[in-house]
Amino acid sequence: MLISTGLALVGAGLGLLTIVAVDSSWWLFEPGLLVAMVGTGILNPTVSQVALSSAPPEQSGLAAGVNDMFRQAGIAVGIAALGALVPAGAALGDGSPQSYVDGMHDALWVGAVLSVAAAAATALLIRGRRRDEADVAGEVALESA
Repeated sequence: MLISTGLALVGAGLGLLTIVAVDSSWWLFEPGLLVAMVGTGILNPTVSQVALSSAPPEQSGLAAGVNDMFRQAGIAVGIAALGALVPAGAALGDGSPQSYVDGMHDALWVGAVLSVAAAAATALLIRGRRRDEADVAGEVALESA
């Protein structure tokens, strides 16, 4: 539940960041950043806990390493993919500020949609896993009775 909540908040925060225009004050970044940061603050420790609890205690170092490796790779690939939506000339000062903001909006919307889709997927997958675990627990209880 916390993973889905965190992802949904990240998506909402990225969506809120799209209110920024070329002539906007930097204060308009605040609401979107705060919502996205709260979502990230909920998501990161929860994902780490899930990763560590999925492995036996003697393999907790391996689980932590795999979690960190995928987190870093995801950050690098995500920045590269979303950054490709921002025109390079605009980012380096050779293009118009409006084309930069338009590209930033595109990247933010793609990130928001992916975050909300991931929130829905994790809600369904984790709910299904809990149901399977409850069925197994019920079967074990019936067998032992």
